[in-house]
Amino acid sequence: MLKQSPKIVFQQNFNLSRLFCVFASTLKHDFLVDDRYLFEVGGPKKSFNQIKDVENSFLAIDGVEFGRGNKIPLWLFGFLY
Repeated sequence: MLKQSPKIVFQQNFNLSRLFCVFASTLKHDFLVDDRYLFEVGGPKKSFNQIKDVENSFLAIDGVEFGRGNKIPLWLFGFLY
């Protein structure tokens, strides 16, 4: 099992706690929602390389104020609470 930094684990748990739908955590990706939407959580330098060929995939990014395209600021998930 890969060791992750406490900050990454917190980001993933924060993201997970804000989603009010059926979800699954996968080994390759962070979150799969409703068997349709894939979310990867990361910092400002996180790229789309890991999910570039996956339909309905998004990056939940910590440390940014504004999103663009499929990059969503992590703080916006707080509004789902």
